[in-house]
Amino acid sequence: MRHSVAATRRVASWETCPLVCTAGRAKLSPEDDRLLHAQSAGICLLCRRTLFEKGRRGVTSIVERAHIVGHSVSGHRGSESLSVEQRSSPENIVLLCPTCHTLVDKSPEEYPAKRLLAAKQARRDAVERLGQVRSFENRRQARQHVDAILMRNHAVFLALGPDRVGGLASTEAAAKWNGWIH
Repeated sequence: MRHSVAATRRVASWETCPLVCTAGRAKLSPEDDRLLHAQSAGICLLCRRTLFEKGRRGVTSIVERAHIVGHSVSGHRGSESLSVEQRSSPENIVLLCPTCHTLVDKSPEEYPAKRLLAAKQARRDAVERLGQVRSFENRRQARQHVDAILMRNHAVFLALGPDRVGGLASTEAAAKWNGWIH
């Protein structure tokens, strides 16, 4: 979300207000905090709620860091296979809202490390794709790509578009069609 980064600057600078783990564990560097925020797009990994709430007095960060593999071997999703340094690294941390952080920690069987890692990678990939311009080796490849998009658009038109008489089959169909074209 665009306002998240700007809002964060109004709250405090990264250097004076790095994310802290509520359990008092080691802090990440400001650079790692910025990278986690960039990769998360300023929204909770699980519920997609914004991690910055705008109020009368400005913007408040509700960000919570959650360990994918528990920081403690005996903790949630704890594992002896990772060193303390690996368990404290940014690769082992996701940004969540307070509600999702509680859910993840209280239901480790529903949120295993593998699921959280996959979700983090999917979010990272999605953020990376934003704003990228697709390039092609030649016109033929570009044409094939565009044709596939046009075929999908045509399928949506046939399924949800106006009927041949010029009207819409029902109010429900009209609402769906308007949802696709706006």
